[in-house]
Amino acid sequence: MKAIGILFTVLSLWIGLCPVTDSTNSTNSTTQCTTKQEAILVYLQDGSGSIWPQDFNKSKAFAVNITQHFQIGRNNVQVGYVQFSDNVQIVFTPDTYDDANSITSAIMNMVQLKQGTKTGKALDTVIRELRKAAALRPGVPIYLIVVTDGESQDSVLQPAENLRNTTNAMVYCIGVGTEANQTELNQIAGNKSRVFTVGSFDGLKDIENTVMKQMCSEVPVQKDSPPAVSNKECTTKQEAILVYLQDGSGSIWPQDFNKSKAFAVNITQHFQIGRNNVQVGYVQFSDNVQIVFTPDTYDDANSITSAIMNMVQLKQGTKTGKALDTVIRELRKAAALRPGVPIYLIVVTDGESQDSVLQPAENLRNTTNAMVYCIGVGTEANQTELHQIAGNKSRVFTIGSFDGLKDIENTVMKQMCSEVPVQKDSPPAVSNKECTTKQEAILVYLQDGSGSIWPQDFNKSKAFAVNITQHFQIGRNNVQVGYVQSQIMYKLYLPLTHMMMLIPSPLPL
Repeated sequence: MKAIGILFTVLSLWIGLCPVTDSTNSTNSTTQCTTKQEAILVYLQDGSGSIWPQDFNKSKAFAVNITQHFQIGRNNVQVGYVQFSDNVQIVFTPDTYDDANSITSAIMNMVQLKQGTKTGKALDTVIRELRKAAALRPGVPIYLIVVTDGESQDSVLQPAENLRNTTNAMVYCIGVGTEANQTELNQIAGNKSRVFTVGSFDGLKDIENTVMKQMCSEVPVQKDSPPAVSNKECTTKQEAILVYLQDGSGSIWPQDFNKSKAFAVNITQHFQIGRNNVQVGYVQFSDNVQIVFTPDTYDDANSITSAIMNMVQLKQGTKTGKALDTVIRELRKAAALRPGVPIYLIVVTDGESQDSVLQPAENLRNTTNAMVYCIGVGTEANQTELHQIAGNKSRVFTIGSFDGLKDIENTVMKQMCSEVPVQKDSPPAVSNKECTTKQEAILVYLQDGSGSIWPQDFNKSKAFAVNITQHFQIGRNNVQVGYVQSQIMYKLYLPLTHMMMLIPSPLPL
């Protein structure tokens, strides 16, 4: 026998699901779901040839019966349906129908594919469909129910884990008959309490109430700890540059690396993505540094999600300092394209760097004004190093394992949205627009480089020059910049003389 699946998921950020029509078989459904009026409901139906036509019809009838519990509509519960075999058929998407009768008709008229059973492939397809649905209705829960009578011909473990991690879907899996693979059911659902078994397809009608009760009694992950700050509550920070710096070293297990990617996807989904809103970049590091994509690469959340989830782990050493130096250049480029826009950097690492992070981290903060949030995972994360990277203890987070990333998502969001960027605290007294009479100029910096200045203070002086320069429009016909360093300050007159000889006419300042 092969897997027969009804995949029923609701991606949940704020609210859940609500049946409003009592059936004779579910007397408690309305009272159990009264607070869950909005949902996205997607079925994944196994249409392989090992399933008898009459049993295939019973699976369709099960989906119809579940659907009839809910109030259907664009602002209520939307339903999608996917059939799979060797290939995957999108029967209809959640935004196709606005009434239960149309959904029932589409399900019952569906023709069985009658090929093999590739559940893993089907789960990968469903991930894309759920992301699309979630993008149209951000914050609305998504539930996933799988019904299967046998083992898949491809692996379900990674696709199922990706689905749960990137959509926050609650997955319910129903195994039919003696050939249902219990291990596979657990892998798909990710939670034993969401796995159901029946002896035959006739038993689907007997567990309808049980499935509904389980669905309606559960509160989505985000409901347990609703984000203290949402997109709407962060209205003053709708313009930002957000860059992730992800440790891809070989000490991180592949499944944990995927959890880090899912964490970045989930944080990103809080924001409105776009060239005039929030732009996102992603950098992976190990011995070498990989610019996965820059902040000006993508204009939509779906493209960003796809790029992150398709990234391959480097699996080498851990050179965080080298990575920070690379990120400085990328942040400067991004800042030059959007001057005055706040910059956030989120660093995730599981251990101590093989090179020093102190100077690169300090240079990054001083020259970009970026707010750096550093997350250390596991017992090997070096607390001193985390503080050096972030430069602020309140921006350092530590967790025991990569599973903990989902638990601190709201905390990180709250911290990010509660902080006011440096540029916001002290807006430049003079901006490019306020300097319209000074668009042509020659600007030269004379920097004391004597030994009495500590290296970190010398870097602050350099950062000062960089920040001043960024206010101006640079070019041969605009503002040109020179830089002179003097080692012995009592000979200041000579560098000044030399400097003035470089200036063809008085500065128009």
